[in-house]
Amino acid sequence: GGAQRDLNDQTELNMLQVEVKEM
Repeated sequence: GGAQRDLNDQTELNMLQVEVKEM
């Protein structure tokens, strides 16, 4: 599941970026 793993990692990165912006 390489593609699925990459998608999950990208989603986590997006969530982290959103959290940083809200700080």
